[in-house]
Amino acid sequence: MKKLFLVMFSLLFLVGFALAQNNTSTLYQKGTDNEAYVNQTGLENLSDVIQRGINVPGSGIENYTTVDQWGWYNDGFQIQDGDNNMMDLDQMGWDNYSLQQTGVGWAQFNLAKVFQEGKWNSAEQQQRYDNNLGDIYQKGENNYGYQNQNAIPNMSPGNTAYIDQIGNWHSATQLQRHDFNYAESHQRFHHNTSLQDQEGTNNYGYVDQGYGWKWTNDSYAEQYQRGVDNQARAYQHDGYSHEAYQTQYGEGNWAQTHTDGYDNYSWQFQDGLLNRAEILQNYEDWHGENGAMQHQEGEENDAYARQKNGNNNWSEQWQFGALNIVDHLQDGFGNTAKTWQYGVGHNHVETQIGNGNYTETVQSNF
Repeated sequence: MKKLFLVMFSLLFLVGFALAQNNTSTLYQKGTDNEAYVNQTGLENLSDVIQRGINVPGSGIENYTTVDQWGWYNDGFQIQDGDNNMMDLDQMGWDNYSLQQTGVGWAQFNLAKVFQEGKWNSAEQQQRYDNNLGDIYQKGENNYGYQNQNAIPNMSPGNTAYIDQIGNWHSATQLQRHDFNYAESHQRFHHNTSLQDQEGTNNYGYVDQGYGWKWTNDSYAEQYQRGVDNQARAYQHDGYSHEAYQTQYGEGNWAQTHTDGYDNYSWQFQDGLLNRAEILQNYEDWHGENGAMQHQEGEENDAYARQKNGNNNWSEQWQFGALNIVDHLQDGFGNTAKTWQYGVGHNHVETQIGNGNYTETVQSNF
């Protein structure tokens, strides 16, 4: 009897383990006020949820779905069309991948969130039209994030996108189109990369590499904006091999790069009117290979480059147009500063204090 009980217990255990190994879930919904919830725990998890509808009476309104996956070969996938959709997906261990698409057509009020914790993470979210919010949080190993948002009239303004990556091989890309968009990317330590691309009016792009305890490592951040009254800010805290490029086309734009040591280099380009470009390097850590280069075309533009305390400083600024202002300040070691201004009514201020200073300035009415 005792043997029989043990055999039965063993069989039940094996059956449960086998079921946990082969989890699969597929769900399709079409209609009004739909909800879906999927929870998977075991090994070979896969989930596929589709909720359909467009903005016509009796079709695809107030859909909601959430998926929890915990162990091993997790996938994901969720697609929603229609009104007031919301998605939520949690993945924890190992071979995670997630794809979420919210609205296409006349979709509104969409929200999509992804949380991934361990190993070979990847996440992709695409949202279309009206007031979308995308949030990706990734923690460890081979992280990648990607968000693509597009808002057009009909209950715009604007999309919001957050990506927060903490450890290892980060990459984050966020693309936003139309007006009043906000994109924010955080990367803590190891192979950071971040690219944000915004097109429209009153957009704001923010990249922060390193922060709590000031990790960064092999950083790179690039922001590209086209439009009016846009802001691009890139912060790179502590070290190591920073680079940051920022490009803006339009009027009333502002670009700022703030980099601590070590192997800093920054490049900023602006084309338009009333733009402002600013580079700060080594303000919290006085070591760095430094660099800094700014190029502005248009009228009434301002360019500022500040490099304080050590090492191999270099700053170069180009301005084409009228009534432009350029300002350098460099503090220590192998300083160089070069300024080219072409047009009329220019203003140039330059200060170099310590060590191997060298300055070259050209101002021309052509």
